[in-house]
Amino acid sequence: MTLPTSALSVFRRGRRIVQVSNVDNIADQESLQAYADRLRLQSMQSYDTITLYTANKPGHGVRDTVAVVHPEAGGLYQEIAWSLVLEPGAQMYHKLQKAVIV
Repeated sequence: MTLPTSALSVFRRGRRIVQVSNVDNIADQESLQAYADRLRLQSMQSYDTITLYTANKPGHGVRDTVAVVHPEAGGLYQEIAWSLVLEPGAQMYHKLQKAVIV
């Protein structure tokens, strides 16, 4: 429940923010509610994306969790893309993303 004094309230914004989603094959009311709750949570998130380069390192995959320790971009990130060149001394490219609640 949002308080009328909140910056996100309908009263303060002066309008409703709505999203229309067509759904098909939802098994029951509980599944529909879970789907709606997931959409609501996703609508309140933004994503911070960073790119970094490391030495080639095998043994990991997309969607791995990576801890970044840096004053400007620290935190837990999820790896969403990577690539590497298979030659000595080459660098590996990593694209990382973390959810930020807005």
